[in-house]
Amino acid sequence: MPNNTDCQTSVKTEHGLGDDVFLTMGHKKYKASMAYAKALFNFAVDFKLLGPIGKGFEEFICIWRQSSLMRRFIQCHAIDRNTRKERINSLFKDRMHKGILCFLGKLIDNSHTELIPGIYSMFSDMADEARNKRRVRVVSAFPLNSSQKSRLQKTLEDYLKLAVTISNEIDPRILGGFVCYTDSIKIDMSLKRDLEKLKDRVLTMPCGGDKKDEG
Repeated sequence: MPNNTDCQTSVKTEHGLGDDVFLTMGHKKYKASMAYAKALFNFAVDFKLLGPIGKGFEEFICIWRQSSLMRRFIQCHAIDRNTRKERINSLFKDRMHKGILCFLGKLIDNSHTELIPGIYSMFSDMADEARNKRRVRVVSAFPLNSSQKSRLQKTLEDYLKLAVTISNEIDPRILGGFVCYTDSIKIDMSLKRDLEKLKDRVLTMPCGGDKKDEG
């Protein structure tokens, strides 16, 4: 089972892909996920448990993403619901707040465990908004080091006027630089974009050979 450092790294690199989760959702699943996320968020706020609930959910989603065995087990309808809930509780009772364990149990009871990634992404967005924070997905060709992340974070915070949490996703196709995504904002500073712009300029340049000879 991954340790806490692995969990934090996994969530940081994968949470930004939460948008892709929604692309594969039907309308009904999206509405159900939103309803679950709102219910969990309201519970956490009402009982002043946003920190513990958020931390527990983050740790669970990390393990969910890293362990195909966990995903298969928790979604296996051939295994009795109570057996699955008891196993989850025994594994995580000393690591997570009981509120998140009860919530996972409800998803098992309702056969909605496939919604977990989408619920997590929606819940995290709600929690960030409540804390006046913004998650920014930064796609780069190579991993950003701590110095690069710090400088970029400060620049984004100055631009957005909000506290920013950066999740770094690696995509070699952008060649160099980076692309930032947050809500409806996209900031493209990639080498791929620069090369495409250069290509467009070259293709639209007048060709000297097209001039007619004078004489």
